[in-house]
Amino acid sequence: MKTETSFGVYPRKMKSGTVIYYYWAYTGNGRRIYRSTGAETYEKAVRYCRNLLKTGRLTAEKNYGFAKYAENFFVFDICPYIKSRLLHGKSYTKGWAQAQRNLLLSRIIPELGNMDIREIYEGRIESWLFRLKEENTGVKTLNHLITILRIIFGYALKNHDIDENPMVNVELFALKTAEKGILSRDELNRLFSEGPESSIWGSKLHFTLNLTAAMTGMRLGEILALKHEMVQPKFITAAYSWSETDKLKCPKNGKIRHIPIPDNLYQLLHSLWEEEQPSAFIFSCGNTPLYHKSVYKRFYRALEKIGIDREARKTRNITFHSYRHGFNTMLLESGLAPETIRLLTGHSAGMTARYSHVQLVNLACPVKLEIMGNLLS
Repeated sequence: MKTETSFGVYPRKMKSGTVIYYYWAYTGNGRRIYRSTGAETYEKAVRYCRNLLKTGRLTAEKNYGFAKYAENFFVFDICPYIKSRLLHGKSYTKGWAQAQRNLLLSRIIPELGNMDIREIYEGRIESWLFRLKEENTGVKTLNHLITILRIIFGYALKNHDIDENPMVNVELFALKTAEKGILSRDELNRLFSEGPESSIWGSKLHFTLNLTAAMTGMRLGEILALKHEMVQPKFITAAYSWSETDKLKCPKNGKIRHIPIPDNLYQLLHSLWEEEQPSAFIFSCGNTPLYHKSVYKRFYRALEKIGIDREARKTRNITFHSYRHGFNTMLLESGLAPETIRLLTGHSAGMTARYSHVQLVNLACPVKLEIMGNLLS
């Protein structure tokens, strides 16, 4: 007798060689449907079907259209993938979620949105990616698209909505990034030797912000998140990062660190306090930190004033992050142990080496931590 409470299970061999059990059941109008249990044993398949039956979901209709299936992905407060990561104690920022959401809507949905998620195969995805590559889509964007698809299909497999993940064998494209340029010690001296009233910066606030980056190797987000209470006579505590999307968040890698500073930098930072509360941001305009693009603009203008114009900056790949690369390099040249440097910069072992621009000529005259303090003397 055909009823909505009857079902049967049977094995099906996948392309990978794995055996997955499916089930058949009848809908209310007598139509027979076939679906995967995701289970690799008969017993697990039966338990899966009984649980569906108890909750009334054995024959419930599912929408397998890719656009419908992915409609909540990377919407920060409701995305099942993000919720799972956060519940497992892993980090995920709203800014990163928004970037992924934008690519999902602008690139992936127009291409795959009308397809059944169960019928999207590896070859279909790779042909699309290769076409994008031929159209000069950047490698970073292509790899970001692959990452997004890995997340969605990985989730679908975990929830037994598909039997095989088409992204398993889709490889990331080789990424060749230009080496980040660093400022020479002579250029650093020209930027900062005239002091906080220098016409090069035209602002004590921006002078101090950039000098802090040069002397500590802190990321811009970490500097913007600095509060007066985080600056002590001998060190700065890098405990947070700031972005316009996520506001205050944990620093990259979740590592809080204490960075030694010379007395003259402490005095300069302290001079910005005036009557501010200890919990107030140091580099702020009102109640929020400076806008990061205004920091970049002032930095580029200062570079031009010491002879590094836009063309030279682009050619050398000089950015605000170059301070961090330069700080890491000077520490390595000074002979400090890599583990000590990682404690100061918050890098992993591999990243410390990647950020190195060590010059052999400089190894002959070791640099001490205090060298950056001389910029203000």
